Parts: sequence; C-alpha cells; structure tokens
Amino acid sequence: MEHSRYPSNSRKVLLRSCPAEQQIRILNFIADLTARYYGGYQAVLATHAEGFLEALKMQIARSSDSSAAVNYVFRLAGIE
Repeated sequence: MEHSRYPSNSRKVLLRSCPAEQQIRILNFIADLTARYYGGYQAVLATHAEGFLEALKMQIARSSDSSAAVNYVFRLAGIE
C-alpha cells in the first residue's frame, strides 16, 4: 500500500484498521460525491463531453499536494 497516490492518513480506511463507524462514514461520503443523485453520471458525462477540461483537472490533481484536501474530507465525514 506504499504509493504516493494514497496519503498516509487514508491507510487506516483502506486497510480497515479503523472502527466500522469511520469506515461507513467515509464510504457514505464517497458515495455521495460519486454515485448518488447522478453524481457518477455527471462525472462520466463531463469526461466525455469536456475531455480537455477533464484532462486539465486530472493534471492539476496529479501535480498538487492532496493531503490538505484529504484531511478536509475526513473532517467533513466526521472522522477526526
């Protein structure tokens, strides 16, 4: 699991070494962002309809430090 794509604080969720309540909270948060209420449909639509903009967003995401964003998501999901 040593990979730059996975921040160190996400290892607890990925390796299931955290309480079940935290796992459920983060999974629900991810589902809200990606699958529920056509979130997944909109993401696919944006990828195919606006390929250049999506590629630009992916490049920005790859070249930026995501640790602050990951910590923010954990706070929003109620995981401290």
